[in-house]
Amino acid sequence: MKRSNRILSLCLVFTMVLCIFSMVIKEVTAASNYTTWKQYDSSWGSKTVGKNGTMANWGCKITALAILMVHSGVENESSFNPGTLRDRYTNAGYISYSDNISSDGNLSDNAVSKTYSPNFYKVGTVDYTYSSFSSIRSSINSLLNSGYFVEVRVNNNQHSVAVKDCTATDVNIMDPGYSKSTLSQWDGTIIKAIYYKATSTTPVNPGKISVTYQTYDDVKKEFLSNVVDAQSYAGIFGHDVDCLYASLSSGNITYKVHYKGGSWLSEVTNRSDYAGIKGKPIDGLSIKTDTGRTIHYRVHLRASGKWLPYVTGYNTSDSNNGFAGSLGQEIDAIQIYLD
Repeated sequence: MKRSNRILSLCLVFTMVLCIFSMVIKEVTAASNYTTWKQYDSSWGSKTVGKNGTMANWGCKITALAILMVHSGVENESSFNPGTLRDRYTNAGYISYSDNISSDGNLSDNAVSKTYSPNFYKVGTVDYTYSSFSSIRSSINSLLNSGYFVEVRVNNNQHSVAVKDCTATDVNIMDPGYSKSTLSQWDGTIIKAIYYKATSTTPVNPGKISVTYQTYDDVKKEFLSNVVDAQSYAGIFGHDVDCLYASLSSGNITYKVHYKGGSWLSEVTNRSDYAGIKGKPIDGLSIKTDTGRTIHYRVHLRASGKWLPYVTGYNTSDSNNGFAGSLGQEIDAIQIYLD
């Protein structure tokens, strides 16, 4: 009897292990089949999008873009998925971080521009607000025949789906948030198509490393829009800068700030956090990278209304070239670039 019970117990354990193994295999398979990728997949659903969202609730566009990138052949699903695309966008500073919920988690136009994403970039949009479904299908079919890859905004512009192909009467879709498989299931809520070009063209300057950065404004009480390199500056003249986010297109950037009346705060790398304390204006900034390139950065002083010279070092004891700023003088704008 004891032997029979032991055999029965072993059978039960084996059955349980087999079931668990089958569940794991099923989950991995689902995650690795790009046509069925979902924004809420456990492999990436908990990753943050902006300050208040996650991939599970705000990641439809990123997931749709990831699907289209694999569908077009510019990415390989063996080493790429919505989670890695989210990480890429976050590290490059293409996802906004804001206390304003309507501005938080938005994807910058740079993320899919030809300049910063030369292998897969946005070409244009087609408005479908007042279009019949038959004309929408015809328009999308024409885009596909022209070699474009199409994202459609549905649910009254609250959701993105990726187009797979067209039939004689409908459009087959890869929906990252729902079980819908045809665009007609979204009829009545279709707003526009965004179409992209996929190419193997390499960047014009593959050696260039760009820095993307944004500041927290003490008047607006929010992070301002991202700035790339020294094309512009981060900040608003007359408004104190309290905090800074920064990241590179390749490599790591480390930075720290000094706040007025206080001390140097702990250094931050990439966008693991922001440097600074909200409500406390900064008066010093020090930056370095691991790229082997020279980083140039300078600050604008609110009181004097003048830019200080660019510095390139990382030493809080060196007021000449180790940090930018004049301790005791609030900073209201920042410029950064690498060469």
